Formats: sequence, C-alpha cells, structure tokens
Amino acid sequence: MWKYNNTDGMYSPELYHSADELYHYGILGMRWRHRKALRQEIRNAKKAYKLRNSKIQDRYFKSMENIEKGYKRGQMLSKKDQAKEERADTLATNGWKKSKQQLKADIARARARFSSNIKKAKQNKAEAKALLKEAKSRYKNAEKTYLKEFDKISSERRFGKKAESKQIDKALNAGRKANVAKNEYKTAKSNYKKFKKKW
Repeated sequence: MWKYNNTDGMYSPELYHSADELYHYGILGMRWRHRKALRQEIRNAKKAYKLRNSKIQDRYFKSMENIEKGYKRGQMLSKKDQAKEERADTLATNGWKKSKQQLKADIARARARFSSNIKKAKQNKAEAKALLKEAKSRYKNAEKTYLKEFDKISSERRFGKKAESKQIDKALNAGRKANVAKNEYKTAKSNYKKFKKKW
C-alpha cells in the first residue's frame, strides 16, 4: 500500500517538502479482505458458467453426431432429422442464455452479499464503539467515587479519627463496583478491537 519516494539523489532536496516522502499507491479506505472474498466469489461464478457452457456444447455436439450418423458427407438430411437438429440448436441456445442469466444473478448476489457484509460490519463497529464509550465513562465514574470514599477514610485517619464501619463498607462497595466496571471496559475494548479487525 505504501512506498518511499527516495529523493536523496536529487540536485536540491530542500526545494521539496522532505527528502524522503511516503507515497500511498493503494485506494484509501480499501478493505482488501472483503474485496478478496468478493473477487473469489465472482471467479467461482465465472468458472461455473464456463463449465455449464462446455457441458451444453458437448451435449449439442453429441446430439448432432447421433443425428448425422447414418448420412454420408454432402447428403441431405430428412425433414425429421432437420427438425431434430433445429430442436438441438434451440435447446443449446436456450441453455447458453439461461447460463448467462445465472452468471449475472450469481455476480449480483455476490455483490449484494458483499455490500450487506460491509454494512453489518460498519454497524457492529459503531455499536461496539458506543458500548466502549459507555463502559469507559462508567469505569471512570466508579473509580472517582471509590477514590472519594477512600480519601474520606484516609483524611479521617490522618486526623486521628477512626472511620465508621458504614463508611468502610461504602468504600469497599465502591471499590468492587470500580473493579466490575474495569472488567466490563476491558471486554468492551477487546470486542471493539475484534470488530475493527473484521472490518
């Protein structure tokens, strides 16, 4: 995706923005993994199309051989056999038309699947980001309350007072809540990273 434009050998590199510039030669925002999957699906659809066409052709040639078996070279076919040949022709042309239609439908389906996957990935990423934001704010608030309670107890101890059991319980509960919020924040962060990688 990126390459260096080395300008060391130039006459006056100070005229340029920098001596060595990093140039982007890919498409910005391109998601190669998704594009690769789409290309593979299209390739598979084209392979299937070629295989169908070759089967139709083989069937057509075999039917023609069977019709022209009893005839010599240059000999006229009977009306019955001519009708058979016409029928084989129409069957083959219809088969090729259907095959082409199927190819178009397969490609359209692959493209639709690709766009829906991208849409879903974007949605999941946005949801994960929102959850991460929420978890972060919850964790910060829980930590603030815990520190407040802890500061109250420590200030009382500094002045030689004993902290009440209720106050100690309050601080412990705040600490537990802060730990829970921290774990939730960690899981939200890992989930967001996963969705980011997928997208």
